[in-house]
Amino acid sequence: WPGSGALAIDTPSAHYTIEDATLSSGHTVRTLATGPVGKQSGIIVGSPSELTFWYTREIASLIDMQPAKQRIAVLGGGAYTLPAYLAQKYPESQIDAVEIDPKLLSIAQEYFEYGPAKNVGHVAMDARTFINGVKKPYDIVVVDVFGDDSIPESLMTAEYGRALKRAVTPGGVVIINAIAGTKGTCLELFQAVSRPYLDNFATGYYLPRINDGGRSNIAAVFGSRPNVPSNYTSIGPAVGPIYTDDYNPTMRVQFACERR
Repeated sequence: WPGSGALAIDTPSAHYTIEDATLSSGHTVRTLATGPVGKQSGIIVGSPSELTFWYTREIASLIDMQPAKQRIAVLGGGAYTLPAYLAQKYPESQIDAVEIDPKLLSIAQEYFEYGPAKNVGHVAMDARTFINGVKKPYDIVVVDVFGDDSIPESLMTAEYGRALKRAVTPGGVVIINAIAGTKGTCLELFQAVSRPYLDNFATGYYLPRINDGGRSNIAAVFGSRPNVPSNYTSIGPAVGPIYTDDYNPTMRVQFACERR
């Protein structure tokens, strides 16, 4: 390897599959997956600063539109493509990349051309634990945390929302990558995902990658008055139940959306 099939790497907390594919342009894209459903991260080999996936480009665009970005937390390391991009584009900003698996950093360095920058902090910690303990708030918090294709239950509760509110500066924003939809059971999932944010931030806006109402990546931003592109839609008032750390049946709605 590279170039001959998929490479499997096991760490104490995860199983990763790294695979190369050739694009129609002739470029090679290298992807990282933690399960059979989708790819979590990736680079164009030889051009690691290019953002390969739709959702990372949307997140980067949303970050660029916000006036304050001196302190940015990225929850979910992936192949560290977004922290690397942000570190290069905003050299005066502090970027803290929070990833639960400490082995993923070395995987990103070895296989995804990631070179740590002086303005990137690496935090090997569970995202919820990190948010609970933030002492100095961030201008922007990016939430891109998945187990294969599902959002951890700990990031879909009332207690999480309140902790996140304390972790963001007044006037700051939270930007998320969700997998949900806008119809049927996938809408129920999106409502459950959005509720902790809408309960703690004044407004929210979203854009699905595939706008047919079904299961898709959705980029969303929440804050007091976040700047958003014209093609983003207001989420509106919070609806549906708010789950708690003690009662959290979110796996039901995630499974229902998967089977849509």
